Amino acid sequence: MCMIRLSTSELRPSELAFVRAMQKLEFGQFECVRIVGGELTLDPWPKMVKSIKFGGQESSFAGNSSDFVLKQQVVQFIHCVRGLENGEIRQLEVRHGLPFAMDLDCSACRISDDRLGAVDLVATVTVTAAMRSLNSPKSASSCHQD
Repeated sequence: MCMIRLSTSELRPSELAFVRAMQKLEFGQFECVRIVGGELTLDPWPKMVKSIKFGGQESSFAGNSSDFVLKQQVVQFIHCVRGLENGEIRQLEVRHGLPFAMDLDCSACRISDDRLGAVDLVATVTVTAAMRSLNSPKSASSCHQD
């Protein structure tokens, strides 16, 4: 497995805003995040749902530095988004301020992957916690009505 280093200074403005929002959310989900041309579209801002567990420890994220190296989960998420021409993240699960898993609706769109080349996707797919393998299609309702 190739480890790619990426720091916050190398992120696009929309990516940096989203990474900061994941850190602030800590635990929960983002819903209905559109991707256009390989970039997160944050207007309108996606729905954020915070998960609260009672009796648990508080997170101790110390990422107040202006520039820092991103954890591999974030790098994999950014790589996945940048490799997608157009699509929609139906749900992105966040744990400890990091992307954990997502349901991606990319009906009739193309994903480019350095390892696989371009892959046509015709249904909603689930991207696992490692965000490396595509599971079988599953049904979900659309976030946006066109």
